[in-house]
Amino acid sequence: MDILKKILFVIIFIVVIAGCTTRVKVPREFPQEDSMAVILADIYYVEATLGQAREYMLRGNEDQMLKFYKDVFDKHNITKQKYDTAFAWYSEHPQLLSGVYDKVISILSERESVISNDTSKRAEAAMRSTRIPKMKDIWKGKRSFVINHKDSTGGTLPFTIEVDSLQSGIFRLMATYRFTKGNIINKAYMKLIACYSDSTADTASYSIDKSFTERITTLSLDADKKKYVTEIKGLLLDHDTAIVAKGYIRNVKLFYIPRSDIKMR
Repeated sequence: MDILKKILFVIIFIVVIAGCTTRVKVPREFPQEDSMAVILADIYYVEATLGQAREYMLRGNEDQMLKFYKDVFDKHNITKQKYDTAFAWYSEHPQLLSGVYDKVISILSERESVISNDTSKRAEAAMRSTRIPKMKDIWKGKRSFVINHKDSTGGTLPFTIEVDSLQSGIFRLMATYRFTKGNIINKAYMKLIACYSDSTADTASYSIDKSFTERITTLSLDADKKKYVTEIKGLLLDHDTAIVAKGYIRNVKLFYIPRSDIKMR
């Protein structure tokens, strides 16, 4: 994935919570706006260099992606978990995130020695001409859960959402996780499955940080643009059901971003 597509993919997060007009201060523990812009610009450069970065990310190969990003995170003295949490907070404050992206444009435009002048100009043009897409939360049912490995599903919390033949687009699962005393699982994942009208499917997964404090986790699946999605399935906690899992999940959301709404003017 080139830098333009990555910027286009990431900008969809700006409208997670729309309509916020009150200017808020960035929490002290998060990178401030200037620092966040530099981090994002560095990440875009890494992903522009890696021709298959987007494919790695969408298929849930976060361990491989972290190797590529390690120098960026080390440079800015931040972990991937802290970056994800900070970006999620910025995503809930669209005005601040828009200002950060303005700074990203300036940084990319100045990096002609690292990124070609043509790429910088196209990145800037793409950012300025991209129309922010509409996002629809299609999650149904409860949004908060107690993780109980003794239930009939082994605490995996499966879900199935029937949709009315959506034509591709991006599906993004988001939830806040907190594990409690007694949890001993080593690995846990979010899992999404897009089922198509031709009986095929695409799957994506993402590792969950097993923290005793609340952590926001997100997973994206870019559905096949040539097919119609009829059902979304998944697991909120994909793990070895023989191992004890204890904790809480809250604020579950599943956003659908139509591909037809992700376009240039």
